[in-house]
Amino acid sequence: MDIIVTLPQYIEWADYQLELDAVADWSGVLNYKVPEPSIPAGFSSAERCYLLWRGAVRGWMKIVGVELKRTGFTCATSGKRWGPGVYIQRSGPFHRLAEPVFMRGFQGWRYWEETI
Repeated sequence: MDIIVTLPQYIEWADYQLELDAVADWSGVLNYKVPEPSIPAGFSSAERCYLLWRGAVRGWMKIVGVELKRTGFTCATSGKRWGPGVYIQRSGPFHRLAEPVFMRGFQGWRYWEETI
């Protein structure tokens, strides 16, 4: 099953695009931290992670793993330090939707059952 996550409003798309570009060739991963009590169950590497940004679903990336006990890391693109926790990992090209799907933002992640 696919999931959807919300990028914070304060993130500028041009900045996020740098991160998307850095992993488009599968040479790295993007990490999305989720609250530990809400560890997504049943993930497989064939699932998609859709991105909701400023009120619209913009596209998706392939989920390549889930780290249940990551000790933390410093983002190579932004330099931001992320603490220990559970991280959904994505990699490969970002598949932009032809038309954005509008929806209200939320924190964390949700299952996405719509066909896009």
